[in-house]
Amino acid sequence: MTHFKELKELNLYNNNISDIKVLEKVNLEKLEILYLGRNKITDISILEKVNFKDLKELYLAGNNISDIKVLEKVNFEKLEILDLSSNKISDKDSIKQKLKIKVLYI
Repeated sequence: MTHFKELKELNLYNNNISDIKVLEKVNLEKLEILYLGRNKITDISILEKVNFKDLKELYLAGNNISDIKVLEKVNFEKLEILDLSSNKISDKDSIKQKLKIKVLYI
């Protein structure tokens, strides 16, 4: 397992990333901001398995994400901003009601 225990911000914006399963193997316990926008991500189910207890901002805009039901199961206690804009999400109203986030772009 790779350790980046003190890393607060990770910017992987516009990197042609399609698979984010590697996040499960990386120790990012103090991460507060994660930019994954403008990639080719379709599956975000791995977010249920990662330990992002300090994550405040998650940017997933501009990918190919359609299924976001996993977000109902994820425990991001401190998440304040979630950007899912410019994806292929169909059930937008349902997620707005279920997520307790200050700022949600969808």
